[in-house]
Amino acid sequence: MVVAAVIPCRNEAATIARLLTALLAQQRRPDRIVVVDDRSTDRSAAVVQDWANTHPELPCTIVAGPGRGVAAAVNTGIAAAESADI
Repeated sequence: MVVAAVIPCRNEAATIARLLTALLAQQRRPDRIVVVDDRSTDRSAAVVQDWANTHPELPCTIVAGPGRGVAAAVNTGIAAAESADI
């Protein structure tokens, strides 16, 4: 079974790296992380990309969200996690 962590994100540049790093400390790490950047106006996407570049041991993908809130962002992330593209 593949375990994916789907994280909706909007303007979380100050905290998103800490969250991603916490996933590394879990007893059962996810097999992949999908961060859905739900139209952030800060550096959230850049922070996630920087984190992913420095932690290749845990695959992390960022996808663009629909900008319609948390539920839509989560659904976007689930669809991305289930797709063969990630």
